[in-house]
Amino acid sequence: MGTLENDNAQITNQIETCESQKRVDTGLEYQPLERLQNMLEEWDNQDMGTKDDITDYAHELWKTTEKFEKELKNSMKGHEIELKKHKFSSATRIEWIKHKTSNYILSLEESLHLLKIKNNQNIENMNMKLSEFESRILNQQVEEPELSHLMFGKPPLLKYRI
Repeated sequence: MGTLENDNAQITNQIETCESQKRVDTGLEYQPLERLQNMLEEWDNQDMGTKDDITDYAHELWKTTEKFEKELKNSMKGHEIELKKHKFSSATRIEWIKHKTSNYILSLEESLHLLKIKNNQNIENMNMKLSEFESRILNQQVEEPELSHLMFGKPPLLKYRI
């Protein structure tokens, strides 16, 4: 292992060698648009030919109106076919989504209906149990004649209601 001073010296030597190997751009050696400027100068110095040469070259690239109209009709027909395809695919996708969501809604409605029925049955059962408990409590209550005997000392006619 080296000491800290040896490591620092080694690092400074590496930094110095990297700095000495760097290429220094002064800005005068390199111009960014030099290549483009050279190409434009070459193009300017080229012989353009006569006016007839230029028109012949242009006529080779031009199309007749019939060819242009034919290509335009073909491209428009292709666009129309592609548009119909996209419309059909989007319409079928929309129908599929409608069908899927309607089935989902129907299943949710059915489950809601079943839950309502179940809750109503539970409520009915609870009401029946409540009524039964109320009747038991009322059956076990002390009647008015017995209360009068307890309060005023009169003999009861009935002890408990059965």
